[in-house]
Amino acid sequence: MRVRKVAIFGKSILGMLDNSKYLINYLCNQNCEFDFFFVAEEKNVYKTLKRYKIPVVFRDLKRHEIVIKEPDIWIMCDWLVRDWYAHLLSKKKKTFQMWHGIPLKNINAKIKKQKIFPESYEVFISTSEFVTENAFKKLFKSETFLISGYPRNDIFFKEKYDEKDLINVDVDILELVLKKKNEGFKIGVLMPTLTYTGYDFILSGSLPLDELSKFGQKQNIIFILKLHPTMDLLGYRVNSQSENIIVYDGKKDIYPLLKFTDFLITDYSSVYFDYLLLDKPIIFYTPDFEKMEGMLLFSSKLFFPGPIAKSQKELLKVLKSLVKEKEFFEGQRKILRKIIFRYIDGKASDRIYRYIKNSL
Repeated sequence: MRVRKVAIFGKSILGMLDNSKYLINYLCNQNCEFDFFFVAEEKNVYKTLKRYKIPVVFRDLKRHEIVIKEPDIWIMCDWLVRDWYAHLLSKKKKTFQMWHGIPLKNINAKIKKQKIFPESYEVFISTSEFVTENAFKKLFKSETFLISGYPRNDIFFKEKYDEKDLINVDVDILELVLKKKNEGFKIGVLMPTLTYTGYDFILSGSLPLDELSKFGQKQNIIFILKLHPTMDLLGYRVNSQSENIIVYDGKKDIYPLLKFTDFLITDYSSVYFDYLLLDKPIIFYTPDFEKMEGMLLFSSKLFFPGPIAKSQKELLKVLKSLVKEKEFFEGQRKILRKIIFRYIDGKASDRIYRYIKNSL
């Protein structure tokens, strides 16, 4: 009897990131009834996974194209895989799309305009009935929408990390955060997304880093600043000379660090949905809100469980309120969390694993 196989693809050239990273880490700890391997796009990713004894192939080697073609199931977390490997697809092969976040932005218009939207998947991973019906079914085609939750969020529920969890993580910054937490500092994380208006609240200069630094020094707050991976890949950089503003590599995995932070500042990034699982304050800094509002899937106040600051002055005012208030939009966060997530248990990878096993 032929052994069934599963191929897991990373987040395009970013490699060992996102849902793919946490799913394959989980599979490595199971006594799987099927074979599996990670497809590395970069040589350094291939070498790293080899070092950690994670099954891996390197796609640029021609002999590995045969290996990549063999699996019964392909699992991915962005649309590029279907585009890059179309010549290896067959009707018998099942494609599982885990995507890389619950969309707040209406990505449909952008993708279809570029004519790179894949026609259909066999399985698409979702987090709740609401998200399936009101977001993913409007943007993607799939035979089945599996409500399992995201593997990347399982790390929030893990008490102790193992070495695989820390692959592609800035461990020095993680250790610094833990040290500062023990010293009584609060940790804020700033994570803008890539907007369709071309606006980035960090790169545009609208984020008052000097003012944030002064505020942080007075209130014992450390700010972790992480660009969207695409901006980092395009060569954009942020320099900070302040000891309490730390720049985190946009191409690295920040999820193991998030549960040690105290609040999030973002614009429209899907990370804020995940952050709901931590039940910590969220601040929305959106100077371009009027331009973006018509491009959002959800724009009602219910979907912004935190204050919306549209200027530097408003942002600093909100931060001052955050320091003073104990219940900072807590009720609104819990309402939205029930809508966005069916499961709040850290077992998304297990549900996907069981589904795969039953599908083979």
